[in-house]
Amino acid sequence: MNDTEELSLREAKRRATRAAIEEHATTLVAERGIENVTVEDICAVVGISKRTFFNYVDSKETAIFGDPPRLPTEQERHDFLGRRHENLLGTVLELCSAVVLSTQLLESPHGAEILRRRKEIRHRSPELILQRHASFHEIHQALRDLLKDYYQSYPDALITGSAVEQESAALISIASTALQLGYMNWLTGNDSSPAALGNACAKALTDITTLIKGRPE
Repeated sequence: MNDTEELSLREAKRRATRAAIEEHATTLVAERGIENVTVEDICAVVGISKRTFFNYVDSKETAIFGDPPRLPTEQERHDFLGRRHENLLGTVLELCSAVVLSTQLLESPHGAEILRRRKEIRHRSPELILQRHASFHEIHQALRDLLKDYYQSYPDALITGSAVEQESAALISIASTALQLGYMNWLTGNDSSPAALGNACAKALTDITTLIKGRPE
């Protein structure tokens, strides 16, 4: 076995362990309630030690709800600012999706089912998810700042003619709404693939922009 094959096997095992933690954590909480599930319970079902558990996730909440949304990486910033985007709103939607959703989970065989259980758990424990959503303000501000940098490089890319700050905020709000709507539609659909999620979000964005424009008179 060469180094590349060994690395691939190690990565596959790492992903499988993380997926098992998330699957069993959400299953236990869906059955018992979040207050009745401990880290020890999750470890026992997965068949790992607490030390291994914390090598993969930093808390019980992360095992249940997944990693919180993150800021754009330097590479994502570089790629976004490096060229002009003909479909700016669609590109912003893709970037919002990247910082909010876990691609690795979506590629897991049980990813869609884990996300469905998380949705049910959030409905039962809305106070817990509010704490995690506190980071959204920081992320939205970072995305707005990224758009302002983009408009500095491409000032003729402004769509509305409004102030840069106003248009940037509007773009992020529309993309975030499309992401949420597309995600919910995807959860209730029959196709659980990442591609289907992307299509659902793009469809939601099209529906939103069509509704905003209204029916031609």
